[in-house]
Amino acid sequence: MSETKSVPERSNPRANCDLDDWMELEGKNPVSILNELYPGIQYQLISTTGPSHAPQFVIKASLNDMCFEGSGKSKKDAKLNASKVQTSLCF
Repeated sequence: MSETKSVPERSNPRANCDLDDWMELEGKNPVSILNELYPGIQYQLISTTGPSHAPQFVIKASLNDMCFEGSGKSKKDAKLNASKVQTSLCF
């Protein structure tokens, strides 16, 4: 049974500024870091809400039994936010 965690961006255990600073030094974003370390990670579009001119997307990042959700104004942003949550909790 997999567990899905949806964590608001600002309530991560590690401060976002620390994670962002670390990724800036590495020159990579969380999506590329996770894809390099865990090639089996899967991303799935969960929902699209809102009007067509301002949609809100929710994407789930799954690795083994861990699932994390991220949301954003584009699919790219939602995937990035899901990866940020997973990266901050895995490292």
